[in-house]
Amino acid sequence: MDPENTTMADAHDDEQYVLEASNPKSRSIFRHMPAAQERELNNANHSEWEWEDDFWTALVDNNPWVQLKNQWAQTPENEIPNVIKTPPRFKPTLSFLVRDSYKELFDRIWYRGFAHPRTGVLITGQPGIGKTTFLWYTLIRLLNRRQPVLFVRNWHLILFFHDGVFTTPRSNLGRACLPTPPADEADEGRCRAFIWTLLELDGAQGEPETSLLEDPCFPVQASSPNPKRYSKWVRVSNAAKWGLPLWDKVELMQGLELQQRLYQFQRNFEPYLPISPKNIPLERSARVAHGILLQRQNEDEPIAELKGAFSILVDDAIEEYGLAARDIYAAIFAPAELADDHKVVLHKACYEFLKLIVEQLWDETMAYPEAGDRIFCAYPSPETSTDSPRSLWLLNFKSTRIAKRVMEQLRACAQDRLEELYTAYRVVPGLSVLVGWFFEALAVRYLICGQLKNMDLAEMRRPSDGLDNAPTFKIDLPPSSKCRVSLPMARRSDCILELSEKFNRQTLPTGFRSRCFYIPDASNNPLFDALFVEESTDNTALHFVLWMFQATTGVDHKGLREGYSSAQKVMLALNKSAQAVSKVVRFEIRYVLIFPEDNKRTTASWHMPEGWTEKLQSLDHREKVYYLDIPIPVCALDPLAFLTLQLDFAAQS
Repeated sequence: MDPENTTMADAHDDEQYVLEASNPKSRSIFRHMPAAQERELNNANHSEWEWEDDFWTALVDNNPWVQLKNQWAQTPENEIPNVIKTPPRFKPTLSFLVRDSYKELFDRIWYRGFAHPRTGVLITGQPGIGKTTFLWYTLIRLLNRRQPVLFVRNWHLILFFHDGVFTTPRSNLGRACLPTPPADEADEGRCRAFIWTLLELDGAQGEPETSLLEDPCFPVQASSPNPKRYSKWVRVSNAAKWGLPLWDKVELMQGLELQQRLYQFQRNFEPYLPISPKNIPLERSARVAHGILLQRQNEDEPIAELKGAFSILVDDAIEEYGLAARDIYAAIFAPAELADDHKVVLHKACYEFLKLIVEQLWDETMAYPEAGDRIFCAYPSPETSTDSPRSLWLLNFKSTRIAKRVMEQLRACAQDRLEELYTAYRVVPGLSVLVGWFFEALAVRYLICGQLKNMDLAEMRRPSDGLDNAPTFKIDLPPSSKCRVSLPMARRSDCILELSEKFNRQTLPTGFRSRCFYIPDASNNPLFDALFVEESTDNTALHFVLWMFQATTGVDHKGLREGYSSAQKVMLALNKSAQAVSKVVRFEIRYVLIFPEDNKRTTASWHMPEGWTEKLQSLDHREKVYYLDIPIPVCALDPLAFLTLQLDFAAQS
């Protein structure tokens, strides 16, 4: 909040606003804030404003900008649709989905404008999330409420004021006077109203010009993370810094129907339904989509309808590229270009690149190294209060597949470098998911190298809660006693274990080597991160002990039921390997939950997913569950070393 303008009364009003903003019967959300209510009235009444319009050109009635204004100024607010389309001849041609998050964020901006008019709002976050689209939505909502708006898009200036629409070239900025609202003599002559100034300047190398940030402007800037475009004015004005959440699949499917490239894609793709290996499209994007569907479909039920095909394609794009709309639609309509773009950047995702990321996050710049958004996604925490002037930001890999690829490259790193990354990311707020990935890589490294052979296991107990099909295993920390089961550790070689959808038919291993440590290749391993097998024999039977490891940094871990299927696939492979010796096969599974050692932790839980008691006729995947915590050396973090690292990385690039 603005320290000069915020009072205890304002804080009360903030709470009152949260209660009333969604109430359509409330005539004004500011009725408990006289100054804000007066500004709201002055913004809607332009009769007392002054303006010398010598440098502005009025647009004629058939101009698309005038048509845009008239279209939405005449639409009742409760009839604004969830799909917005611009008038004919309007450039750019827009047709976009109104997400619920757009409506919520607009309400917050409306409130901040009138409650704290000398601040502003920055909308930032993941590229491709919809920040520019949201700015267009904000323009439409403001036109609907007949507000004065200056819309600046790549230095094309459009002013909506009173009943007209005006434009002026950038060269006139500073000379072209903006309309001036009445002054408040009791407040050092400052304006009693303002002009909403919407800024979309992603092509700019610097910050907006000062004349767009001062009275009578209330700036709302949409920008990808790049401090050069906003850091100074946001700091000086104490502007709010908010973001938009990632998309979900329902929104992505709705937005897909509005894409301009959809019609041509359907023409190229639909003739090749149902999906068959004998009928392959010629057009590039349709051919890529056909290959994805051929790989993912059930051979007994070929995909025959467009809706089902698009649902699978969106699922695959989410697994590959995450939840930013631009990436999802590019994955369908321009897959080769998107894949090449990400491939180039993924080659840079080395130790130096990851250290550079955390160094910049320490500076709270919310900026990536060049093209870092191909690897990471930044999004606001859902725990951010609606009346907070700052979003709490979280950072994660864009997708599980991208995370896996980065982790594969980090396997070549020395162990001390992995420990250094873990320590560095652990001290920055909002990086808990990334910390979990680095811990998983470390835990696997320790297991492969046999460094945990002196570590004792503690058995996790199952409370009598009656949840037989989805049990929870718990342990109080530190454990009161260790169990007799020890971790058989020796130095092993790491191997990739294929657990794809076609595992049973095409990629079933003929056997497991006891000296191998297996890391599943699946994009999402919902029950285990790694495994190895102990094998012994006697006169009548082969004995297999299957060790399945899950690494986590949280105290309350959950899995997904698909993990049971993966466990049974592994047991089936072991069973097959024993057929040649004509012996009975006996299995024992030991699930091990691995944590980083933490003296503050008092309890840990592992919630097994639904399916614990299902499909047990031939292979029983139920067994005991153990807990293991491992100490990780704490690395000293030297800011000077970070700076040197940054310079070295820049030189290499």
